[in-house]
Amino acid sequence: MAGAEIRRFSIDRQGMTLNAPIAVIASALLAFADAFLIPAIVIAAVTSRLTTELSTIGLAVSLAGGLWYLPQILATGVIQHRRRVKPVILLGGSLRAAALGLFAYIGFRADDFTETELLRWFLFSLVIATAASAFSIPPLNALLIRAVRPDQRRQVFTIRAVLALLLAVLAGLIAARVFGAHGPGFPRSLTLVILAAAACVAAGTFLVGLIREPKRLQPVSTPTMMDGLRGATRQLRNGPFRRFVLFRTLAAITAGFDPVIIVYGLDRLGLPFAYVGYYVAAYAAARIASGPLWIWLARISGHRALLQAATAFRLFALGAALATPAIVESGFWRDNVSRPNGPAILFGLCFVLLGVGASAVAQGSFGYLNETVPQSERFHASSLTNTLLMIAAFAPIVIFSVAEERGLDDLLTAGAILTLIALLLSGLLTNSVATVRRPAPLSPTRVTRQGTAR
Repeated sequence: MAGAEIRRFSIDRQGMTLNAPIAVIASALLAFADAFLIPAIVIAAVTSRLTTELSTIGLAVSLAGGLWYLPQILATGVIQHRRRVKPVILLGGSLRAAALGLFAYIGFRADDFTETELLRWFLFSLVIATAASAFSIPPLNALLIRAVRPDQRRQVFTIRAVLALLLAVLAGLIAARVFGAHGPGFPRSLTLVILAAAACVAAGTFLVGLIREPKRLQPVSTPTMMDGLRGATRQLRNGPFRRFVLFRTLAAITAGFDPVIIVYGLDRLGLPFAYVGYYVAAYAAARIASGPLWIWLARISGHRALLQAATAFRLFALGAALATPAIVESGFWRDNVSRPNGPAILFGLCFVLLGVGASAVAQGSFGYLNETVPQSERFHASSLTNTLLMIAAFAPIVIFSVAEERGLDDLLTAGAILTLIALLLSGLLTNSVATVRRPAPLSPTRVTRQGTAR
């Protein structure tokens, strides 16, 4: 009976009033944990303290980046066939917290291990934690869509994004304090940072368990593997998307030079390790501050402008990194700047520029796909894009391997040249604002070319 169905549905929705605030806090705590281990800054810097082999640093950064995409691609197909997604999130969160907790246990017994053994345990924990975290992202988003009322969803996703960035600033300040001169020595400081990340994951996962998931929502089927391959191939016939994929892949490869910046600063300028945390805070703060600017620019110039701006800011960051040693060694700097931490503060401009660019590329990529790809094809377009980004995320392995032979200065120069090429390539992207055709006002009669009225 129809009335019975409505009553059963309303009973199923009882107790869901607190879902929205719990979801916001839980998501923010999980993102808080991610901020303690940003690959391009923290992972690269920490690995450089455990080894002098640049190729190993590239491996660590690549694992943290590449393993961020692959589990998401696999999880998307898994959760669509499940009535309940919360158990998947709880399993992923528990596994992630356990992996981080394992390294914290190893770290507190660091005296029993060599630096090589610590590095191996660090990489092992990093692989497990990153894969588990990435595998939990699609189920978490699906849970928020299922468990939060439609009129609250937009607000929930907006608030959690802002709160996550604010907590990232806090995570950077905490890391700076722990890594600083008044904190414990390395690797005890790293152990405390990872322990804080594990605590955030455990707390966020616990709160996810408190979210009431509706029982009566049916699973949604997704395309089979062959349908997915055919759909991905079909997207390449779309000219604007084809040019986007080419640009986005090249831009992702240039992002592999981002971790070189922090390693270059620590090696070339001898920066205090505490500034790794300050750079995380500067990176997150720049993303927050630049968000309204990109919203305004997308409205008046389209999302192509955001992708171009993101590439330009990455180019500026690489240039700033290369220019900083020459500036601090100049006579003008020595005569006018007496602060011992002046070079470290100046070098922080690189991460401000990277943060501004990261905010632009996040909004620009999502908006460009929505503008150029029909809604029925966006699943295939996103899958193809994420697959290519996953492959490009392993670029740091090659980049840091080349650095062992050519040096970091030449590597940053090559990165700047490649980024400039990506910036020039962005000119091929479709400008949605310029290509939108507005319908002309209709008149009561329309005269054909032959002169007869219709």
